[in-house]
Amino acid sequence: ITGEFATAKYMIDQPGFTMRLGYAKGRGSDQRGQKGNEYHIVEAKGEGANLSQTYNGIQMGLEWVDDRLITLHNSSDTDRSNLAKEIIKNANLNVDIINRKVTEKKAKPGISPIRGLVVGAKWTAFGVLQGKKQWTPNSGVYHN
Repeated sequence: ITGEFATAKYMIDQPGFTMRLGYAKGRGSDQRGQKGNEYHIVEAKGEGANLSQTYNGIQMGLEWVDDRLITLHNSSDTDRSNLAKEIIKNANLNVDIINRKVTEKKAKPGISPIRGLVVGAKWTAFGVLQGKKQWTPNSGVYHN
């Protein structure tokens, strides 16, 4: 939970960044945020932790991000499901819920891109918890 706290603090400290969904236990990315028209899928890591290989690719890889977007869409939590539907609509995506596939529709002006962000926790020598941006697969760009 240290990584999630450091990530929430990091996101709050970024100018113009809004946390749309915070950490919730279960399968999914740790937080979701928005900066301007960009949506951010965020993965938090505790000190020394790395992205993991999963059944559908490395965490924050395109397949993993798409799977988490579908999981969010299918959530019984209305706020979570509505956010996924908003992201899908504004990023101009097609989502096949049955086959768990996300594809891009024809490009059009004003599309809201999806970005990835990985934040790792780090304790300073003075005992202060900080979040530090880390490497993200695909350079953090999904469905541009």
